[in-house]
Amino acid sequence: MLLGVIRLAMHLSAVLIAIACCSARADVFPATRAAEASTIAEFFIERHAVRVELEIGLDDADAFLNVMPDEIYERLKGKPSPLAERALLFTSEDLIISADGIPLLGRVTNIEIRPRIVRDLLTGEPIENREEELVLFVWAEYALDAQPATLEIRPPTRAIANIGFIANHLGQPVNEFRYLAQPETVDLDWDDPWHSRFRNRNLGRTYESPARAFIYVDAFEVRREFIVRPRDLQPFVDLQLTNRITPDDQVRIKHSIRTFFDGRCPILIDGKAIEPSRVTVEFVNQTRRATTAVAADATIDPISAIVGVIYTYPVAAMPDEVTLEWELFDDRIARVPATATDEAGPLPSYLTPDDATLRWANVLTNPSSAALVDVDAPQQSRTRIIPIPSLIIAAAAIAIGFSGVGRQRSRRWFAAAGAVLLVAVGVAALNRPTVLPLAGQPANAVAEALLANVYNAFYFRDESDIYDSLARSADGDLLHDLYTQTHRSLIAQGQNGIRVKVNDVTLVDLKQTDADDTVGFHAQCTWDVPGTVDHWGHRPARTIRNEADVTVDLRDDQWKLVSFEPTAQYRIK
Repeated sequence: MLLGVIRLAMHLSAVLIAIACCSARADVFPATRAAEASTIAEFFIERHAVRVELEIGLDDADAFLNVMPDEIYERLKGKPSPLAERALLFTSEDLIISADGIPLLGRVTNIEIRPRIVRDLLTGEPIENREEELVLFVWAEYALDAQPATLEIRPPTRAIANIGFIANHLGQPVNEFRYLAQPETVDLDWDDPWHSRFRNRNLGRTYESPARAFIYVDAFEVRREFIVRPRDLQPFVDLQLTNRITPDDQVRIKHSIRTFFDGRCPILIDGKAIEPSRVTVEFVNQTRRATTAVAADATIDPISAIVGVIYTYPVAAMPDEVTLEWELFDDRIARVPATATDEAGPLPSYLTPDDATLRWANVLTNPSSAALVDVDAPQQSRTRIIPIPSLIIAAAAIAIGFSGVGRQRSRRWFAAAGAVLLVAVGVAALNRPTVLPLAGQPANAVAEALLANVYNAFYFRDESDIYDSLARSADGDLLHDLYTQTHRSLIAQGQNGIRVKVNDVTLVDLKQTDADDTVGFHAQCTWDVPGTVDHWGHRPARTIRNEADVTVDLRDDQWKLVSFEPTAQYRIK
């Protein structure tokens, strides 16, 4: 450990001198940046102890003097004091935790010098360590003789420290990363730690409600969605929950929840109840970035288990009104966050026993439609070159007419016929349109428009409507493959069968590889497809880059895709 201390002291000597010369300070960060504070504290409240894991940055060395290595302590204080003696005072003088008002006895269990853990600023989850900043890791443990109703966490008071913290009760996060700048009290629910809460309402979780409701509306589809916690649904329907949810339990519980909601919390579309075209029920994981399905073969802790339910209803046109009645209220589910979303964005609200209707009304002034991008018509030119075979035939007729073969009248007839034929062929050729091959920028414009129309076709929901729209931009022999490839791409980028809403299609690159026997073109195309998926309260955005070898040619006097061979697809944002 001594070698590690010396390494830290040498590596950051300049910082230590600055700390020794200046009073302790606290950097001011926006609340959402607590996960990158100088010091990170994680509290794990368990049945017999409270464990603490600390990453202490040197900016906060003054506040955590009792666990600083000897060399650093002596630089800051100007006198020596053995770490072994000072560490005994850490849990009673620096970081104090009290249970029901009584300070707990604690001890430092380990101290190490390690690279800092880099965390996602939004979720606080550890990500790839891209830094080499060394910090002091300290592990401490505070014994619990009973299960207290409250805990108070008191940060160091000898100096101001910049501390980002998160607390977990029996494995359940109680808050998201926030700053620990003053004593904070948490009320503990030992039967169901999901409901453990800090008294400071700024120290909560984004998803602390046990139930949420959503409506999503567009011109071809309406969805009602629920996020529910099985343990809080138990008073309304017996889900036979135990201390774990096995893969077999997942199937049984999802079926029970589906059956329960089939007859609860009804939705009306323009005053009518209609049958859903699809229903999905999944156990899900929730973060501030996304809500994703849990693997079907996973075993789940029922305390943290959450289920997402989606009902999809087809509609022929944008409705005027959609309403959802929430029927599930009790002591745990007293105020339900709810959101109605259309292309203009989400409209959040809360449902209570006195106001239990989630209502969406159509106030869109210019809603999106399934309009296709115009593709420029093929350019045409009138040729002035008489075809060579026609010239040969006409010349032969004239030659015969003036030859010495036959009678004079026959010769004159052949000559006249040849002359007439020559004039007729010339006039016909003069008026025959010829398609000009594409090159350069026109090819780019045509390719981008055709590719955009492939995605625009999936604005529809009915398969026959999608095929009809695709046929405007793709040859008949290609339709089935193009439908399958694009549908799979859009569903794979979304979740739970919900299709990605494509916002735009941008051609990035086109390299022509023209063949001699076509008026169109062959090309290697690269294009970007940005889109979003609206469901379960999220609107994740992503951009997918696509690469394909395509052929564009004339079909029925229109430019169309006649071959389409994907070569790559990957996410760039």
